[in-house]
Amino acid sequence: MRRSRALATYEAKPGIIAWHGRVGPETPWQTPLDGLLWATILGVAWGIVVAVSPWQSSRYLMARSEHVVIRSACGALIAMLLLYLVTNFAATAVNLINPDITPPESTMIWVAMNLLPTALGALLICGVLAAGLSSASTFLSLVGFSVSHDVLGSAARSEDAGSTSADHSTQRLGAARWSMLAVGLSVIALALLLPRNIFWLTHFAGPLFASSWGAVAFMSIWSHRLTEAGAFWGMAAGFAVNVAMNALALIGAVDWPVIADPILVAALSSYFVMIGVSRKGEVSPAERDFRIALHRLPETETDLAVVRQTLLWPRVMVFGGVVLSALLTIFYALPFGRAVSVEEFAGISGELLLALTYGLVLVASGRWVWRRVNRDYRHRDEAGS
Repeated sequence: MRRSRALATYEAKPGIIAWHGRVGPETPWQTPLDGLLWATILGVAWGIVVAVSPWQSSRYLMARSEHVVIRSACGALIAMLLLYLVTNFAATAVNLINPDITPPESTMIWVAMNLLPTALGALLICGVLAAGLSSASTFLSLVGFSVSHDVLGSAARSEDAGSTSADHSTQRLGAARWSMLAVGLSVIALALLLPRNIFWLTHFAGPLFASSWGAVAFMSIWSHRLTEAGAFWGMAAGFAVNVAMNALALIGAVDWPVIADPILVAALSSYFVMIGVSRKGEVSPAERDFRIALHRLPETETDLAVVRQTLLWPRVMVFGGVVLSALLTIFYALPFGRAVSVEEFAGISGELLLALTYGLVLVASGRWVWRRVNRDYRHRDEAGS
């Protein structure tokens, strides 16, 4: 509580733990509404990234069953909200000790090296490195698979049977390795040449998948009108618009308003291009049958004991959301309000609403998972009883 009050009245960086963060002429967001819109757009974009990004969706294929995917998704949401909360408050509290850490995104590394005990600091840094290496290896694997399977595999299937399958496999494996090496060297070169601003790099790279991949990923499962050409040109349009708008902003040619964030504009462009192109084409019978087959529920997924195990997770989410909102209200919203003397609206402030809605995300998600699991994985007679 003492640190919360100190940060609430921190004169060097006013509003640093307010519900809207720092706003004003010296920050990227001029008003609290700008900050809220940006956070909403970025939050939705990263939600899509976490759900259907290539490195995430590739892991779904390894799951033993759909219930494993659901449980892991519930656990991931709980962990993400907790880690986001802890890291943000921890990084903010460091300002009371050292407000001039440069670059700002290295704050937690500075904490690990200067404030934490040696063992904990080493564990924190190892965790950061492990996360980075895991993502990098997944990216490289996806690049190699795309080149060997999608590019060379399609070309090999269209050639005459003049060579053996072993020759094709050797050729594709070599191409996959060379492509991964080329991508790795390119990333190293860009990391050395570009300014080291990890926050804005991830702000561009991660949501780029949401702009180009998001609408296609969802509609390829739920839409019966999406064609192959529509999916291709939808992804191409989202990618091109996002890169072009960010490039214009990077060279200083345009200062996009928050409501015209490249993430949002590119995602809408991807969706409308995908719809327009799909209307001019037709879904083939094989594509239609394949999509329908994805929605056929295997009998093993309706095992009552397995369903009951899965239903434990939404209970944990609802309970955790209530506890999280209560803790944020007691240790953040109320001390902040007393520190800045918030008395309007009978004590209801943006910080209190943030504390309540932050946990409400888990509560609402838990209730939604509970209903969907009961509806989709229980037999009709069991669901009715």
